[in-house]
Amino acid sequence: MQDQEVLEQLEELVLRLGLELRWEEGDFTGGICRLRDQEILLVNRSLPTLEKIQLLCRELSQADLSRTFVLPVLRERIFQSQ
Repeated sequence: MQDQEVLEQLEELVLRLGLELRWEEGDFTGGICRLRDQEILLVNRSLPTLEKIQLLCRELSQADLSRTFVLPVLRERIFQSQ
């Protein structure tokens, strides 16, 4: 699976978990934050694709994925990032 496809699959997974995904610019890398009572996953849009993948995998490794289908190739990358 190409990096761009992995990134798209991870984005879809984030949304299925009920997180809001925001691509922003600024002096940050990204991560999950809480705004009022909504969890938001912020990602710096200027990061290279591989760093975006690593960030999403790192944050998703902290999520409860037990009730969500995750492609095996994605599950492996997510849990390698722990």
